[in-house]
Amino acid sequence: MSSKPVITLAAQGWASGWPTTRSPRNKLYFLTGPVTGTILGTAGRYQVVYKAPLTGLLCDYSAGGYWGAGLRQAGYDALVVEGAAEQLVYLDIQEDNVTIRDA
Repeated sequence: MSSKPVITLAAQGWASGWPTTRSPRNKLYFLTGPVTGTILGTAGRYQVVYKAPLTGLLCDYSAGGYWGAGLRQAGYDALVVEGAAEQLVYLDIQEDNVTIRDA
């Protein structure tokens, strides 16, 4: 079995190869679906997938609205956040320009 996560259409398919939950290397995945950002039904949906720090269980969160379509329209199908900031920051995505800014 590969030690790296495998991309699948189902967000739950990211289960293998993750670091320990309390590690700064633990990842937070924001994933759009195949119809996100289109005119089809449920086109505003996206998934957030992570390993829970307390239990180590794989968790996913499904959300709707404009964020997933905005990510797709900026040219991204997924966003993976890894690491720990020393202070509060946010991610500013403007098409090809991705910047970490102080909050």
